[in-house]
Amino acid sequence: MGKNMRYRMLDVRIWCDEKFRSLTPLKPSGQALFLYLLTNPHTTSIPGLYRAGAGAMAEELAWSLVGFHRALKEVTAQGLVKADLKARVIFISNAIKYNKPQSPNVIRSWAFHWDEMPECSLKTEAYHTLQAFIKGLGKAFVQAFDETLNKHYVKAQVKSFAKTCLNQEQEQEQEQEQEQEQEQDDGLKKSEFTQDNTQYSGFNLLKDINLENAISPPINREFLLAIPLNGSALYHVTKQEYEAWQSIYTEINVLQELRQLVDWNLANPTKRKRRAHILSHIHTWLAKEQRQKMRNLSYPSSFPITFEHNLQVAKKWLTSSSLDRDKCVEPQLLKGKKIL
Repeated sequence: MGKNMRYRMLDVRIWCDEKFRSLTPLKPSGQALFLYLLTNPHTTSIPGLYRAGAGAMAEELAWSLVGFHRALKEVTAQGLVKADLKARVIFISNAIKYNKPQSPNVIRSWAFHWDEMPECSLKTEAYHTLQAFIKGLGKAFVQAFDETLNKHYVKAQVKSFAKTCLNQEQEQEQEQEQEQEQEQDDGLKKSEFTQDNTQYSGFNLLKDINLENAISPPINREFLLAIPLNGSALYHVTKQEYEAWQSIYTEINVLQELRQLVDWNLANPTKRKRRAHILSHIHTWLAKEQRQKMRNLSYPSSFPITFEHNLQVAKKWLTSSSLDRDKCVEPQLLKGKKIL
């Protein structure tokens, strides 16, 4: 710490102190708000990053919302503070410079508060700002940061991306299900695709794409397979993408599903996606297969058959005469099953 740099410690609970609150309140202004944002009780162990709503902060300052937003506009215009009021996230980027972690263990203590922060672009910006500063503190600090925040950040980003894609592609999923049902009605089976390009009308493998490279890419390339896109392009699925997707869709074999996705796109050249939409297409496919797998695990296929059979037996028993009941019920019941 430089000789000319002077600091004073301030307990954030001062804003809740009875005597302090009895003083003449601060008037709405940029300076007053900036001092509050630096020292308020919402602050956490992560320098400059915390969660607080505009209404709650305005109430604590005894300001109107109009006055609060006017003051916030001042401090954000100067670049002193960044705020995502929808996510209720506040970030003061320079706070880390004046609140350096004294040891790697201080960084490790950030984990709890980091997980409390809602996922948003401002949180991502804060991550990169903090990461860049920590790199200048030494190897031990960087290691603590990677152990604490990096794994949380990567996991959150993957989940957020998958969730976004799924939310945006509900209509596409429905359309895809209809297309697959139509294929079944037409007697098409994805697993039956062969290199005989006459099997699919209007689909010329030699002119369109290299089928062998689509299903099994060259070994010297760093991807597992390639999905045909609209036109003659390919989307190469990397090992990192596959591992990330497998960590999300844990109930299915992602690699096997990706191969089926390749087959489906080869069989339906007019329905292939553009590069900008291919990731949504992939997540929609995987999510659908996982939900189907979960439904199958929850409702075994043997149950409906047994239920329907016993239901028919019960109906026949109820409509038959008393003399016929003893003759018809026992032989028709499935062994080991009861009438439900």
